[in-house]
Amino acid sequence: MSDIKQHVPCLETCQRMKELGWKTETMWYWEDRTSNGIPPYIVHDSQPDPSLPRAPLLSEILEALPPYLKYKEDFDEDGYADDFYALVMRFDGASTYVRYETRREGFMHPACTCTNNPAEAAALFWIKLREEGVISSNEKE
Repeated sequence: MSDIKQHVPCLETCQRMKELGWKTETMWYWEDRTSNGIPPYIVHDSQPDPSLPRAPLLSEILEALPPYLKYKEDFDEDGYADDFYALVMRFDGASTYVRYETRREGFMHPACTCTNNPAEAAALFWIKLREEGVISSNEKE
């Protein structure tokens, strides 16, 4: 059985997501008792303490990212927007890359990478988009 820490972002990343307004509910969260000599650990609870940073699963983070971003206002002869950036996640064996790609003009945002933890890569990408104002909230309406 794998450790849940391989399926969620690290404590520091989750704390930054909380600071930036991560709102999606999850039943996983970080408990940090390093002041008592206990290393941080992940807790599963159906009603987690709201003051603690949530530890979202990869699927929850990807669900919060827009699947496409429009990058041109131009329309082709059929009246369709010229192109979109699509959310892409790639693995090269050791690292995970999360980015928006388009077939013609390259990448809209640099890839976030993380060795051995796709959830960390996706979370860092969510943070980057949030800090740049590309996404405003992940709260479900």
